[in-house]
Amino acid sequence: MRRGFAWVLGVAAILGATSTASAQYPYPYAPMPYGPMPMPARPMHYSPAPMMMPPAPMWQAPTTRNTNVFIYGPLDGTPTPPPNPLMYGQPQPRPTKSAEPKKDAQAKEPASGVVQPQGTFVSRMLPTYSKAELPPSHACAGADCGPACGPTGCGPAPYEPPMRGKGHFIGEVGAFFLVPLTNSRSAYNVTAGGATTTTDFQRQLDWGPVASLGYVFHTGWGVRGSYQYLRGSTSLSTANADPAVGITTPFAAFPVASPGATLLAGLGVDQYNFTQRLERHIADIEAIREGHFLDTTLLFSVGARFARLAQSYNAIRRNAGGTNGAVSVALDREELDSYNRFEGWGPTVSFEIIHPLRCGFSLYGNVRGSFLWGTDKFTQTYHNENRTTNAGVPNFIDTTTVAETYDVRYASIFETEFGIQYGHRLGRCYFYARAGGVYQHWFDVGNPTNSTGNMSFVGGTLRMGISY
Repeated sequence: MRRGFAWVLGVAAILGATSTASAQYPYPYAPMPYGPMPMPARPMHYSPAPMMMPPAPMWQAPTTRNTNVFIYGPLDGTPTPPPNPLMYGQPQPRPTKSAEPKKDAQAKEPASGVVQPQGTFVSRMLPTYSKAELPPSHACAGADCGPACGPTGCGPAPYEPPMRGKGHFIGEVGAFFLVPLTNSRSAYNVTAGGATTTTDFQRQLDWGPVASLGYVFHTGWGVRGSYQYLRGSTSLSTANADPAVGITTPFAAFPVASPGATLLAGLGVDQYNFTQRLERHIADIEAIREGHFLDTTLLFSVGARFARLAQSYNAIRRNAGGTNGAVSVALDREELDSYNRFEGWGPTVSFEIIHPLRCGFSLYGNVRGSFLWGTDKFTQTYHNENRTTNAGVPNFIDTTTVAETYDVRYASIFETEFGIQYGHRLGRCYFYARAGGVYQHWFDVGNPTNSTGNMSFVGGTLRMGISY
């Protein structure tokens, strides 16, 4: 109750203090004369009586439009009106006779030739400027343009909101240079004197092209499609001429073993070739959203991805054979192919950030996550060929054994990339080049010798792009 009563009193006091409540206006009725005057009576609701003062001279419009800018300093003596006053201002104080300097009659006459009568109101006008006459707020004029432009005049410009109203195309071409890191990269095992050692494939550098094309509308939304291809292989070779030394592949189901029957008979040398291959296809179609925070560019995307990852292992043992009188070998050959392929579809999301540095250089980085549902096919094919003549009895062998498994599974992919970018604008086109480091991890996609396991990729990328 007390709060309500206090609120009513406060509102009434405010209304009573306003100029509207006392029938006054925020601006004076007319120019006031110079010199001391008695306090005017408070205006009433009716029109006040005419004041006894000399009439103010009527303002005459200039013959030509004045476009000059006037900046007024302190007044000395009788004030001079501007050539084209726009409005009456506040009354100016009249200097006393003691402080008024002595001037001749010609100096009292204004430049316009109009003599101001005593008590006449003199208008004042503040300096005015045209927007076109002001210098740009971030114009770089070289080394002395100020801290906003940097010491060399090529620093980043202050933040300006992006201008909307027109879309643009974006496109990239380049290549990935990646080293696969698998859980198992064994080529063969050697057993000698009761000890077994494993020889691994060397790390190979796989490379492949990458390309993307998209369009961003004036709203910041857009669409983009991209494609990646990666392929690589590595090989090893060895030989065994000692029947007491064993060489075998890392497969328990279908081993390609040495010594073979021909070497055990004392004929020839077992020659081994091992090869590991990888091939990868990735296609994305995404909706993208471009945004800005100060001078940093942000890019979000969400869409669908198709991926196919094929890994293979191949081992071949050959022995040219020969004859020892009792046994004649024309062909002794074993071959094993192991093929693991994952193929799936699923959603993909990404986030990219670009922050400018100086002189066209920028830092960039992105992360991406993909979640794929698909099938994994793991196939092993063993082929054995042998052409032997023993005591005049020919023995020809040519057999093929195939083992194949299918598995429906869920696989996820994590990718990140970071590096440096250099760009240059040419007309409406913005060209840029990128060099960065890449890390990718594929979960549960297997390896060349097993249907289960993870795989990683480490390397870099070089790309060129355009925004138009």
